[in-house]
Amino acid sequence: MPKRPEYPESDSARYELLSARMAVDKLSASIDIATHRFRGGNYAPKEVVAAYFGIDLSTLDGYIAEQGSELAKSGYEVLRGEALARYMPTAGEEIAKAPPSQLCVFERKAIVNLGLLIREGKVAARFRESIPEILSRRTAPRVKPESKPSPHLGNPDAAMRRAISIRQPYVELILQGKKTEEYRSMPTNIRERVYLYASRRPAEDEEEGWGEAGFEVGELPTGLIVGTVEIVGCNWDDELDCFAYSLERPLRLEGFLKAINQPQPRFWLPRFT
Repeated sequence: MPKRPEYPESDSARYELLSARMAVDKLSASIDIATHRFRGGNYAPKEVVAAYFGIDLSTLDGYIAEQGSELAKSGYEVLRGEALARYMPTAGEEIAKAPPSQLCVFERKAIVNLGLLIREGKVAARFRESIPEILSRRTAPRVKPESKPSPHLGNPDAAMRRAISIRQPYVELILQGKKTEEYRSMPTNIRERVYLYASRRPAEDEEEGWGEAGFEVGELPTGLIVGTVEIVGCNWDDELDCFAYSLERPLRLEGFLKAINQPQPRFWLPRFT
């Protein structure tokens, strides 16, 4: 009989796993729950989480009652008042139609935490048993840089001209679909697909970002155009006191592009010949 995969059973084992940002990132990516971007994180209502794991709300409430402190540290919270008002514009249509007085939400790390706790149903069991295999995966494929333009994955608009400069690992997080907003001090009226230029100097001191991307400093390409993304909106973020560019539908290039002109800190027009 094959050996049963080991997964965190004790409080200390769960704490150790949940403290590893790269592990949390990989595990959360394997959980197919629709989340809403809020306060820099990705959240889902309690009802959506319960439905995914195939448990009823009373069972989930039991885990919250027993493990509330642990789940709260991972990102479970009850939104009320101003926090709820800020969340509502990002929530799904069903919630928006009948706004509640409070809303229980799980950030993606708390969803992973819950998956480690639940003992009912097959979904959580399969999740825990697949942990070794999930953690062994590479987060993103390696791509050899090229100096000449090459086709895009998905063949985006050929009329695309602008590029936006962003440091690694945040470009990689955009391409992985984990970073859906770019924060800037200046607003933009641009609403189109733009090139993603990975600035020559990476964010070396941002350990959390590198862990979430699944790479270490020096492993990701810099000084090259590595993908594209659509800018679909720009709003003021009261909490971060800056403008947030809304990003959608990122595409990774099959081969990186190297512009012959000097990149600029914000938007610029790359030339390739």
